[in-house]
Amino acid sequence: NAPAPAVVADPTPTASAGPVVGPVAPGEYYWDKLLGGECISPFTSPWEDTFTVVDCAQPHPAQLVLKGEFPATDDPAYPGVDALQKLAASLCAVPTVIDYAAAASANDIQVLSSFAADEADWTAGNRTFYCFVNRTGGAEFTTSIAKPQVLPTATATPAP
Repeated sequence: NAPAPAVVADPTPTASAGPVVGPVAPGEYYWDKLLGGECISPFTSPWEDTFTVVDCAQPHPAQLVLKGEFPATDDPAYPGVDALQKLAASLCAVPTVIDYAAAASANDIQVLSSFAADEADWTAGNRTFYCFVNRTGGAEFTTSIAKPQVLPTATATPAP
């Protein structure tokens, strides 16, 4: 038998709220492999099959600022594209997602989202949404405008 490969631990994250999520390293990825925070170039729409992730220090036309999950509801029925579009917009354009100070020089930012494309996708359990930001005038960003997202830490509940 060959010896088991050594396991190298990741460095401990410094964020107290939990480990930071995303971005993935530069390269080409299918849409569902992005984690949030990725700078994208080129950018056509939030509905592409693949995206090219670039270093945020280089000019880029768009950024995936958040990959999130729609809140659970008591109604499992597909809410429809219009309802999901409105809900995603309300969840994407908030100061905990977009660093408005970093984006201050851009007075033409727009938030675009993608989500379960149809009722079958929704019924299969896809509740993920993606928030992209670009500029309507076509200018590029030269820094990240995403606030780092953190995974919530588990809180211990006292035994009864």
